Amino acid sequence: MITDILELNNILSNNTRRKLSSTSKDFTKFLLLEAITHLNKSTLIVCNNEGEAQNLFDFFTSTDMPAHLFPALPNPYSHISPPKSLMVKRIDTLANIYLSSKSVVITSVGAIIQKTLSNKYLENNFFSIKRGDTLERESLIDFLITKGYRKVSLVAGEGEFALRGDIIDVCSYTGAVRIDFFDDSVERIRLFDILSQKSYEEIENVSIKPSTEIILNEDTIHNFKANYQKIFGMGNKEFFELLDKGILPKFIENYIPLFYMETAGILDYMKDANIFVFDGFEEGVREAINLYTEEYDYLVDSKNIFKNQENILPPSELLCEVNIEGAFHLSNLKQEDGYNFNVQPVAPQWSMYKNQEKSPLVALANFIKDNLDKQFFIFTFEDSFAESINAPNVQFINNSHITEGFIFKNKVVISQSEITGIKKTFSSSKRKSQNKILAQLSSIEIGDIVIHVKHGFGEYRGIHTLNVNGAEHDFLEIMYREGEKLFVPVENIDTLTRHSSNNENIILDKLGSSAFEKKSAKIKEKIKDIAYDLIQIAANRNIKKAATLDFNAEDYDKFLQGFPFVETEDQLNAIND
Repeated sequence: MITDILELNNILSNNTRRKLSSTSKDFTKFLLLEAITHLNKSTLIVCNNEGEAQNLFDFFTSTDMPAHLFPALPNPYSHISPPKSLMVKRIDTLANIYLSSKSVVITSVGAIIQKTLSNKYLENNFFSIKRGDTLERESLIDFLITKGYRKVSLVAGEGEFALRGDIIDVCSYTGAVRIDFFDDSVERIRLFDILSQKSYEEIENVSIKPSTEIILNEDTIHNFKANYQKIFGMGNKEFFELLDKGILPKFIENYIPLFYMETAGILDYMKDANIFVFDGFEEGVREAINLYTEEYDYLVDSKNIFKNQENILPPSELLCEVNIEGAFHLSNLKQEDGYNFNVQPVAPQWSMYKNQEKSPLVALANFIKDNLDKQFFIFTFEDSFAESINAPNVQFINNSHITEGFIFKNKVVISQSEITGIKKTFSSSKRKSQNKILAQLSSIEIGDIVIHVKHGFGEYRGIHTLNVNGAEHDFLEIMYREGEKLFVPVENIDTLTRHSSNNENIILDKLGSSAFEKKSAKIKEKIKDIAYDLIQIAANRNIKKAATLDFNAEDYDKFLQGFPFVETEDQLNAIND
């Protein structure tokens, strides 16, 4: 434990000192973590923005703390439709609060001001399935459609489902499940990986949650129509017709409150919870509400209303009241009427040792040797790093979410990035590449044309389970000329590409023929010609010289370590270049 638990319990039980301060943001993470562990209540942590909320959630996840993230919807006046994964994450968090007696939820100022459905609408909106159940497939399909799941040919992300003969694949926030039917009986339920599409574990039961806060039924559709006409004095034919068919129109998330007689905010779901907020919370709430008001007034005054979205809700219909009476306020500034943790940054002391030695590991050994009365917690992102130091007062923790170490009483926290000056980078190019492939294949319907990297143009015929050497395996079936078939294991999905042009007049290749290889060779020659031109351009660019900018290496390293997000693939390429 980093903090003093007895001291912490006394502080948290003191109703007159609800302000807690320390000069270290990373210390505050441990303070929250250990406070939650020893509080027998639900906890709501409200960060000032989405980035800070995600960062804290990632830290909690890395410590195996069962926390849930509740992100904010995009501003409805920005004409941005939220990604499906965000909607799935929000409703999953609300469902977990509803189902659990004790929850840990991390959210943002932007999220706590937004209205959503009241928890009473979550009742009876979960679909539980056990192996051996008698179940009509159509009832499950109807549930998935009315609870916001999108039907696709191949499940590639959260909030999607696919029909594959006697199998239904479903992906929710918690993972993907494969449900096998034999007539109207659930024969088995398996977990599967959406990247490889391979099943990896058989389970006895599963509970499927809604994938959106808009739960469609006769009552909610009626509420929407009545409320829409009441507020705007007119209907919306396009919206009404799609909703009657069980389809959620684009941008319908901007009208969530209209579907329900009772609405709520995330604070209503966490009424009895301990609430923690940070410096600037009140100002952040005011700014967020003012932004809604200003953007709405601008759109109304200028009549700059979005195409296909002629009516927009006023802030009064979208925002809820915020009351955080009794919340703990966390600050990085000393509080006159609060409790101040005496935390010192580790950087000044560590710099003295680091500057005396060329080797960071030798410097670290000296630092530890001179402070045998202290307990060291070294946060690493490489397992091998722990092998370099052997001391009784050192504990290595594989966790890359601590970047600014601190000293608190007899405890020293320091990170590998501070010791070596090297920040961990997260390379996700392979996963992103696979996600692109899956996104492409998820839109494929049976009969569409795909291109195999070796065998060329074929017709996609769906996914089938085959028995190979006594074991069942999933394959993508591709039909070639003269009815020849190729079965591609789902884990080799990256060998296929969806043909993006019109499928008419496409001549299928013949298995075993060299025709596709010859076509590919010609294209490669053309690519080489283009590459030559690009190399010439790059060479000319390198010949030209620009002025060199000097900078302080320590300041630059500190700047890099303070970047709170995971770099995108393009950002990593730009840094390396």
